[in-house]
Amino acid sequence: MEDDNDDGNAIDNFDYILTFPTIRQGFIFDPIVFLFGWSGALDNNLLKYSKIYEGEGCITVRYIAPFDDCIARKGSYNEIGTKICNMLEEMELNRHPIILHVFGRNGSLVLNGFLTALQAMPDSDMISYNLKGVVFDR
Repeated sequence: MEDDNDDGNAIDNFDYILTFPTIRQGFIFDPIVFLFGWSGALDNNLLKYSKIYEGEGCITVRYIAPFDDCIARKGSYNEIGTKICNMLEEMELNRHPIILHVFGRNGSLVLNGFLTALQAMPDSDMISYNLKGVVFDR
């Protein structure tokens, strides 16, 4: 049975997994690595990459955009990008160095939405300055 308040839109839910490293490297601000998954990926697929980064002292955020919902709804990747930026602000992670690990077309579309949202933010210079690199993975 469906919840009457649920419109079935997975984009609005914005489910991501944030993990803090078990090993601290002594950085003032631990680097944060976003892992944007491919269409059809499962969290378990991203988990193995996440553990590598966490072992190096990085905070990780794993996110897989709901591809079918995103394609059906115009502007949804930009909406997701805005939610990622808001999460950075709310958790006070916006001063941390940012690395993006992008998987497949779906991950690339999330990356585009994120970069678009960064440019629209009032303090985008600060966040853009902390964007240290992007890894493209097929």
